[in-house]
This record gives sequence, structure tokens and C-alpha cells, in this order.
Amino acid sequence: MRTRTQSKNDAEGAQQHASDAQTRKRKNGSDSCPSGDIDVEPRTTRAAARKKQRRLPSIIVVSDDDADPSAAVNDTSDGIEIIAYPGTDQAPENDETRWLPHTQLVRSKSESKGCPLPIRSQSREIQRVITDGLRLARRWFVLGGGDCDWVTRAIKGDLTESFMSPFAFHGADMVYLSAMISVAKENGLTDRGDVVDRLENGSTDYTTPLITFGAVRLRKFCTGFKAAVRHVVYRCLRLNSMTKREVSALIDHSNYIYPAVEKKFDKTKPFESEVLAQAIRAAFFVPKTSQNQGEHSLDLGLVHGDNLISSDRTRRNELEVSPGMLLLAAAAVAAVLNDKLAGGSSEFSGPHYDSLFKEHLVLLATLRKLKPVAYHRLMHGILMKCRSEMPIMSGRSNALLSDVEWDSIVG
Repeated sequence: MRTRTQSKNDAEGAQQHASDAQTRKRKNGSDSCPSGDIDVEPRTTRAAARKKQRRLPSIIVVSDDDADPSAAVNDTSDGIEIIAYPGTDQAPENDETRWLPHTQLVRSKSESKGCPLPIRSQSREIQRVITDGLRLARRWFVLGGGDCDWVTRAIKGDLTESFMSPFAFHGADMVYLSAMISVAKENGLTDRGDVVDRLENGSTDYTTPLITFGAVRLRKFCTGFKAAVRHVVYRCLRLNSMTKREVSALIDHSNYIYPAVEKKFDKTKPFESEVLAQAIRAAFFVPKTSQNQGEHSLDLGLVHGDNLISSDRTRRNELEVSPGMLLLAAAAVAAVLNDKLAGGSSEFSGPHYDSLFKEHLVLLATLRKLKPVAYHRLMHGILMKCRSEMPIMSGRSNALLSDVEWDSIVG
């Protein structure tokens, strides 16, 4: 049975709709209105939907505060509250797109890390976009692709002053968004109102929790590089026996990226230091199962080795490490040196490392542009070092090597 208040509200909605129609007529000078002004849904239905939304206290619009990961971490509310982000029947008043039901997001306030966006509560389509988008963004960071072909973009002049490296606070945001869109397209979610449309044209209330979820994890992924290279930096540089002045000299002007000859840094060979090559190997080419060394390895150079390419068209078979590997490892080595100088661990992100990454990027891009042969020799040489020192197998299998009469084998 309809109440008097509901009838009154419907009447007011219909009256407002008629008033709006008259206003459009006066503006157009005609009783006919263009197709863009036609209301495909009765005003009374929209009013009822908004009333329904107001009756559901668990439905909220996410504020900009959710862009800050600390907002979610500090959430101490008791219990689990499931919050449905604006969907088909809860779209903001300024967004009349009829989003498909599987684009809906569900948020749990009980999540304690990152953006409170439980994966298993989402639709299968959204789960695939979130998880596969994260894998793709990680691969872009290390191997290039998408927005992460940094050296190529730098040479073409596509990088502006607003460019943010992975170490900037929001540096991973657009990379993850682009990765999610790419995954959604690959899965055919391209219809009007579908995932691609909503990611590209939806409100920030929708995209912010998704971006935050991925960006937090991508920043953690980048900070893992420091742990991966730490033991290599200490061993190669004999860091425990160095004075603070010597450590400071390595950090100054990124001298650690140059090979040292008779206590002098050879500035004709940027990025050719032994510690940098070993850092790349430790971070990307050590199997995670290797004893004592692989616990922090990200092993993406092994997993995606087939995606490595050569920058020299005349030497297609002479593959190279990716620019991302070199740039990320160089920043990680600097972080280990800074920690040693400061006497404690510091955060591996922020303006300092963002600026350092850009300086190294400009140097590497300039080397490739002005000295392409030297660039190829550098990147190919590092890959050969990484692969030649890879442990083939471990454990009992190594005992078989001593059983073979190698000197008697012909060839």
C-alpha cells in the first residue's frame, strides 16, 4: 500500500520533470528536443531509486581519503561491514550510465592492509581484472610495456616534468589503471557500461579503491628490490669494512654505477660496475628455490626470459636485460648504501628515489641515443653475466657432475 508521503514525493518528482521539460523547450525554441535531451527513464523511477539508496545505511560514496593507504590501515571499526560501491541502481546523480551488474565493487571495512577491497567478494570479471592487472603492471615495471617503456619514451621526448617514477607516491597509479584496462580489453569487457567503459569513464568513487588496491601492492613490490640486492652490495663492495667517507663517495653523483680503477671511478663506462650487474642478477635471475640467495629474488628475468629483446637490429640474438631491471636495481643499490651511511633502514620510496630514478633514466636514454653500440654491449654483457652465473641445479643432482668423465668426452 502506498503511503501519503510516497504519493506526495512521486507527484513532486513528476512536477519537477515537467518543469525541466518546459525549460528545455524554452531554451531550444521548439517543443521538440534533440535525442541527447530525451529522458529514457521516468523521473519517478530515479526518485524512488534515490529514496531506496537513502534507506540503506551500508551504501556509501568513498571519499578522497581512501586514496591514502593509511586511512584503511587505521580503520579500527568492529565487525565486517560490506559496502557496495555505486552500481547500476546507485550511480551518482551526475553519472546516468547504466553500468553492468558485474562491474559492481564490494568493500569490506575489516580489511587491515591496503584499500579494503576483498578480492573474493568481487565478481569473476572484476577479480580477473584486479589480479591479472597487478601481474601485468609488475611485468611492465621490470620488462617494459604499457606506460613503462621509459627509455623509448625519454628518447622520443614523451616524458614531461609531470612524469612520476615507480618510487613516487602516486607513481604506480596510472600504470595499474592502464594494466587493468588492458586486461579488461583482452577479456572482451568492452561493451557500453562494461568494465573498460567504467574504468575509463566512471567516477573517481569507482576507480579510486581499485587503483589504491593495486598501487599499494606495486609500491611494496618495488621496495622488495632493496631486500633482494642487499647481500650482493655488502659482498661486492665489502661494505662492512668501508668507512663512512668511502660510502659517501660511492653515493655522491651515483659513483657506484661506474667501475673503480685504482680508486678512481671510470666515467667512460656508466652502469658497468660489477655491483650493479650482480644486483640485477640477485633481483631477477636467481631462482627462488636457491639456498640462501633466492629468498628475496623476484626471478622475473627467469620467468619472462623469452620477452627479453635486443636493441641492435643487426644482432637480434644478442638479448639484453631490460632498462627497467637496470634502473630498479640501481635505485636499490643506492638504498642499501644510504641505509649503511645512516646506520639504519629507511623507506625505499619518496622524492629522493623518484629523482634518482629520473637521473639514471636520462643517463641511460642518452647512452642509447648517442652510443647505441655501447648501450647494446652494456645491456647484453650484463645479461650474459646474470645467466652464466646462474646455478643450474642444487642438492644431490650436483653429485652426478663428478661421476662423469668429462676429459674423455669428444667435442
